[in-house]
Amino acid sequence: MGDCVSTQVNEPVRIVECVPEGSLVVFGNQYTVKASEKNSGTTDGAITSNAKKNTLVMKLRPHLLSWSGDSFTVVDVSKGNQELFRVGGKALTFNQRREVADAKTGKAIFHMQENFLQLDDYQTIYRQGKNGDAAEELFRVYSGFGNYQQWTEGLKNSNGVPFKLGGKMGIFLKGHIYLDRGQELDSRKAIARVMSPLDWCDFWPAGWERDSYLVEVAQGVDYALVLAMVLAVDKMMQTYDSD
Repeated sequence: MGDCVSTQVNEPVRIVECVPEGSLVVFGNQYTVKASEKNSGTTDGAITSNAKKNTLVMKLRPHLLSWSGDSFTVVDVSKGNQELFRVGGKALTFNQRREVADAKTGKAIFHMQENFLQLDDYQTIYRQGKNGDAAEELFRVYSGFGNYQQWTEGLKNSNGVPFKLGGKMGIFLKGHIYLDRGQELDSRKAIARVMSPLDWCDFWPAGWERDSYLVEVAQGVDYALVLAMVLAVDKMMQTYDSD
């Protein structure tokens, strides 16, 4: 997979340098963060400091998406705002869901669904079927009381090997996603980091919305998988905000 390059920053938690090839791939190798000899880390000339190699950085906005048909685009700011995904919402008779499609091909990848009458606080991720239906339940994302800790259930990689992700993301959608090995999460390492743009560069990039946030994903990790978990947590955050 190539040499791993350190992405350590001045904080107690750091992004792992890389993960074993294929171990954290769910939606396909085309969505895996690849090693890169050069990563400009710039957005229209705005982000130049703290540029990192071998990580992908997605830009999102919290709570932007309603279930009534609004949509937004997820971009890679480490590659000049390259469009990655388009996310749209739908309100159906017995459930609510978000659909995520590849921005380049337009092909739906997965959708996230919540039943109106479900009791536990969780989001279910489905592989998208050819007719837009739920072809297969892939995994669920749960949250604990107050939504300060999150975890997955039923997750397997593309080779059928089970694994589990754990998250520590607070109310302002800042924190980390870890590989959960069945023990207490390693607070020093993470496969992804959710952060403010000011945690990435030294000033707010021109033209960015004030509620924008970034998701940095480590080399070898499926960034569509990370997006699914972050969107699930974002939706559960909305539940707490509305209480």
